Amino acid sequence: MKPKKKQITSKPSLTYHLGRVCENEDCREPIADQERKSKRHCSEYTDENGIHHNCRRRKHQQKHQIHEDQLLDYAAIQRQTKAKIEEAIITHGEFVTVAVLEAYGIVLNNCISISHGYEESTVVFLGYNIIVNPFKQYIKIQKHD
Repeated sequence: MKPKKKQITSKPSLTYHLGRVCENEDCREPIADQERKSKRHCSEYTDENGIHHNCRRRKHQQKHQIHEDQLLDYAAIQRQTKAKIEEAIITHGEFVTVAVLEAYGIVLNNCISISHGYEESTVVFLGYNIIVNPFKQYIKIQKHD
């Protein structure tokens, strides 16, 4: 005859004496003392609306969001500058002056890259190069792909 196994009908209640909470600043849900010590976020769950919540993933997304916002701002500046350059070409042609660049709000510091060659500098923007030669005193706008 086999001995009867005891059936556990209830789990011991969770305690929160250590005061650990989820590291996601939007959540801050308490973490039970009985959870493993390396646990830093609350457990994943799906709410009644079917939305999946994962605080660990959300915290890392928020950390990278700052860089993504800066990149989107930079891309918007490049698109605006491209439109201004196109307007300047239509009105004044490919050879322009510093006054024309200033009038259209084209800021050479907002470039993608800049390279210096013999007697001239090439400032690269989205779709266009602006070639500046201070010795011959000309500024040429050149389209590139």
